[in-house]
Amino acid sequence: MAKTLLNFCSTDLAKGCVQALEKYSPVLTEIPVMEVVGSAHSFNVMKELVNAGWRTIDQDLGASQALPEKYTVDMKIAQADVKVDRSLTKMGDLANVRAVETETAMIAMAQKILDGILYGNAEDNSMNGLTHYIENGFGTKLEGTITGDVANVDTELEMIYEAIDSVAFARDGGTVIFVSPATHRKLNKLCRNANVTLTKVEAFGTSVMAFDNIPVLVDEAVKDGDIFIVKLGEQFVSLLSNGGLTAEDAGLHGVHYITAVEFIGNLCVKHPKAFALISAPAVMRAKK
Repeated sequence: MAKTLLNFCSTDLAKGCVQALEKYSPVLTEIPVMEVVGSAHSFNVMKELVNAGWRTIDQDLGASQALPEKYTVDMKIAQADVKVDRSLTKMGDLANVRAVETETAMIAMAQKILDGILYGNAEDNSMNGLTHYIENGFGTKLEGTITGDVANVDTELEMIYEAIDSVAFARDGGTVIFVSPATHRKLNKLCRNANVTLTKVEAFGTSVMAFDNIPVLVDEAVKDGDIFIVKLGEQFVSLLSNGGLTAEDAGLHGVHYITAVEFIGNLCVKHPKAFALISAPAVMRAKK
């Protein structure tokens, strides 16, 4: 059964780290985390259906078989250890300094995990991100840019709706749209020029803008011009983890007190239509 990162915490230190992590990357409060054992995990994906059709009496359409495709992902390790000089025990509040340093580490960890979810490349010791899954036949990729200009309103709105429509059960809850701050401004501009009313919804512990009733999360980990529409869920997009995020007070090493923080896991996409990506053509990115 899927958990959240907070469910894995067995110490107050780990709980505090996860809460800080979720503060800077709210999607991590909701994304399901499947617990795995070992250094890799295999799962099946059904990309085809068996044949079905109408028949007459005594007609036999025959049996068919849809074979699942097996995928194996290795667990990856994200580390954000923190060290604080022991002299601070005499010059200040060591506990407070360590707390501040650890929260700073969680900002970096949150950015790395979300970047891994979106763009991770296993060859670079990162997760198998959504762009990696696109290269392996998952999801839908549309090439185009959002300018928000009046002249492009119809084309750009249709492209966004096409991307949403390509995601299975996109409007049934559990879906999120990821954009960068710059793309968020252009999306707002597009909606104003198209007379589309944006709503506010409660999601990920806060009030966020929603497009087509789908929460929009703004994060600098998203490249300008990219729009991800992602269906979160155990059978859609989830995290795999061996132990969740762990945080341990490793004590004094040399002249530093060490807090050891790491996350062992990877991204799992079990449905071929679990997400969509709108991305600017490579030529346009090069011009930028």
